[in-house]
Amino acid sequence: MSRFKYYLLLLCILICQSAYLQTPTDALLMKKNQICIATMYAQSSWDQYWEGANLRTNANVGTFTNAQITPMAAYGITNNLMVFAAIPHISNSTTGGQLNGQSGWQDLTVQLKYRAVNKEIKKSTLSLFVSGGYSTPLTSYNTDYLPLGLGLGCDEYNVRSIGYLEYNKSFYTRLMGGYLMRGYTTLERDYHYVDGSKYSQFLDVPNVVQTEFALGSWIKDKKIQAEIAYLSHNTVHGDDIRSHNAPQASNQMDAQSLQVRLRCFPISNISVLGGYNHTLSGRNMGQSHGFNVGVTYQFYTKKQVQVQ
Repeated sequence: MSRFKYYLLLLCILICQSAYLQTPTDALLMKKNQICIATMYAQSSWDQYWEGANLRTNANVGTFTNAQITPMAAYGITNNLMVFAAIPHISNSTTGGQLNGQSGWQDLTVQLKYRAVNKEIKKSTLSLFVSGGYSTPLTSYNTDYLPLGLGLGCDEYNVRSIGYLEYNKSFYTRLMGGYLMRGYTTLERDYHYVDGSKYSQFLDVPNVVQTEFALGSWIKDKKIQAEIAYLSHNTVHGDDIRSHNAPQASNQMDAQSLQVRLRCFPISNISVLGGYNHTLSGRNMGQSHGFNVGVTYQFYTKKQVQVQ
């Protein structure tokens, strides 16, 4: 196998479920007056899911597949402050049962990220970031249709802190902790069961604690970035999927996953990226694995480029 084919194969293997450019959870920033636009494609699937803590299959679902096309944009307000926005288009389908798949625009997410500390320590660089944002449904999609529903249909406020330590402009480690505060979703029925019968259209969606630990490296004068990360997503309360019932937005949805990511800069202002994601364990979630590919383009809004 030629080197070109080898690296092409590696790029195809290293594809992840979550996008990796200037996002609320990473340690990257746009420079002042710099814009990054991106388009990502992600696909994941599962044929087993956790009903509570029990991993099971379901012939009425078969294999569930989720596909997303997500346009994104980031803008550097200053060298230490950026704004980020994304709008995913979701398509869900199953191979079993009688339910039709759903597709459409999901939620608009807007985030701010600020670098509070950027300190040189001998050959290392220590950076501390804070990130906060808001997301809200763009359309009135049916939230009482999980797992085929496009989303949870609730407003969400989130805050994250990110620590980043880079050694010799090469190897780095990153630690992220976040809290997602969610509201209520509106059902198409006026009855639901959560620890007893509830006669209401409004269903409380549990809040979430997120953590991520990543190890990575910049290669070839930062033209290539490779990373492996462990991500934990845990709700702070919630109920379990009841036996022989569909999931609902009040469920305790927990997942621990492993992600591998790769990003390359064939041209200074263009990058291609991708990775692979696999769910290691969970609760009321599918045991999914998936991939993602994308391209980003960066440019300045002013002719005079400001150097950080």
